[in-house]
Amino acid sequence: MRAKVRVHKYPDGQLAIVWGPHRLANSDACGRPIDTHALAA
Repeated sequence: MRAKVRVHKYPDGQLAIVWGPHRLANSDACGRPIDTHALAA
């Protein structure tokens, strides 16, 4: 399966991998994954 995704780079250096309206992954400026589920709790 192939899907086009976009990589967003934010001014603070964070990255997000996005597929349509879905954010698939986040990472900090050093490339370490950010767990958004832990932040929401």
